[in-house]
Amino acid sequence: MTDIFRIFRLLLVIVVNYLLLSFNLWKWAPDLFLIQSLLAIVILKEPPGIYYFVFKGFLIDLFFSDLSIPYTLTFFIIGLFLKFSKINWIQKSLVEQVTLILLVSYFLNLLLSTVNTYSIENELRFLVNPFINAFVWILIFLNQRKKWLKNI
Repeated sequence: MTDIFRIFRLLLVIVVNYLLLSFNLWKWAPDLFLIQSLLAIVILKEPPGIYYFVFKGFLIDLFFSDLSIPYTLTFFIIGLFLKFSKINWIQKSLVEQVTLILLVSYFLNLLLSTVNTYSIENELRFLVNPFINAFVWILIFLNQRKKWLKNI
């Protein structure tokens, strides 16, 4: 039943992202799919498997990309990282998390700008989006740190 809810939430985020693209707010918004994955890590004790992340990336690329590369590859890397990392480490080290989010965001935006036609005019997103993603994660981390420190 949780897989159905995961896919339903993903479809809901796809609709919201489409609205952001339609109103040309996409370049100023955080990457909703990345934030949704980070929130899933916060809520769940065990992150979803690698196949879920690959499927999620493929669905996003199906709706928003000219080729099935940027999100599929990025979420595959995220799934691999989560598979081989410890949740306690993820919950403790904010500097490493922010660095990883910045690097993943830059990598994803670089792929999006090379593959998609709608990203060509959004060079600003390449500069702004990683910092917005990192800022949102810092807010999530600060909100959850007391709960996490009790569990460690």
